Amino acid sequence: MKKEIAQVLLLLVLFMFQGNSSVANDSVKFALIEADKKTSTFSFIDSYLNFSSSSPKDFIWNKADAPVAVLDDAQVVSEFTEEYIGYDPLNRDRLEIRLYAAKIIPERVALGVGYGRLLASKWGALNFGEFTHDHDFGEVLGGDNSSGVMLVNRISVMRRGQHILIIRSRFDADYFDQYKDAIATFVGSIEFAKVVQKDPIVASLETAYLFEKDPEYKFKYHMPSNWKRAVSMEVRRKEAEFDFWLDVGDNLGNSAALAFVIPSSDKRVKAGKFTVDPDRAANIAREYAKSLISNVSSNRPFHFTGIERAVLPRFEQITSYNELFNFSGNLELEDEKGSLPYLVSVMVTLGEKGTLNTTAVMTTEHSNDYRFGTKNHVEFTHQLMMDAQEHFWKVRASQPH
Repeated sequence: MKKEIAQVLLLLVLFMFQGNSSVANDSVKFALIEADKKTSTFSFIDSYLNFSSSSPKDFIWNKADAPVAVLDDAQVVSEFTEEYIGYDPLNRDRLEIRLYAAKIIPERVALGVGYGRLLASKWGALNFGEFTHDHDFGEVLGGDNSSGVMLVNRISVMRRGQHILIIRSRFDADYFDQYKDAIATFVGSIEFAKVVQKDPIVASLETAYLFEKDPEYKFKYHMPSNWKRAVSMEVRRKEAEFDFWLDVGDNLGNSAALAFVIPSSDKRVKAGKFTVDPDRAANIAREYAKSLISNVSSNRPFHFTGIERAVLPRFEQITSYNELFNFSGNLELEDEKGSLPYLVSVMVTLGEKGTLNTTAVMTTEHSNDYRFGTKNHVEFTHQLMMDAQEHFWKVRASQPH
């Protein structure tokens, strides 16, 4: 037992604190090395997943064609197959790479890292970090030492249309230095045979507007088609416009979203740039969170248990203020049946003249696989909304003042 604890602590030091910063750490864990020579080619039922890459030295590849059930309860994929198993016959216990293909359920679509996060929870009890290359390509590092040997999974997920490619590189932690470059080269050298001409997920997004007819404050954003407005647009006023959305694809009915724009006002802007009191900003974000919870929960009692906040670099040069607030809390269930843990994310952005553009989403914490999948989909939805916020401010930053 002491040996196992020491091994876990050693891995935490290796993966969590290597280097002088989290960036340096991630550059080792999730390195991508591109090789000019592609030594192996792989074919799948969906031809958009066909690719070639540089295989690790002495690897052989066997076709598997085995159905996989680990995501059945999450209800995020309709098909999931293990396609290939690759290894060096003399050192299979040190490194093995498995390739999977899955067809996603569109109304449960997630970021690439979201699928990786869910798979990591099924393939190991330990999480050593994650990295988002872009919305469709993400990686998670997880581990498991239940056998007495620390086996680590580098799970790489790439979404291409309605299908995802999953690369599970499993290695003995004692041989990390020996194999890290081989894994980085295999993942980093992937070259797909076909270009996705039209992404059906993107094509299905619904376009929404706030202040659609006012060029100064017009906010254009996109929502997945399974999200429906819960408040009529007729309630909008010139002082502020908002949209309240519900995810009708969530069978449990726990997911909601909010978009809100308040134009600048002479009363709120006296001179120069609009300044923000961080404490007041947190209170404002908390009110947005309360509004979401109250509308979804039929005014059942709730209380906050924690808050995390972070300034996002992508907004720093185009806004006067930005901060992402992540609230956690508990919502009391009906008939005194306990409480439900929930999460609310609020992205507050403010322009130099006082215009406020805010988006927020709410869902429950992942107490089971289905809720895990729901949380990942809500995260995807909020990323779409934050992309729109970024575009909103970039347009205004490029205009003459």
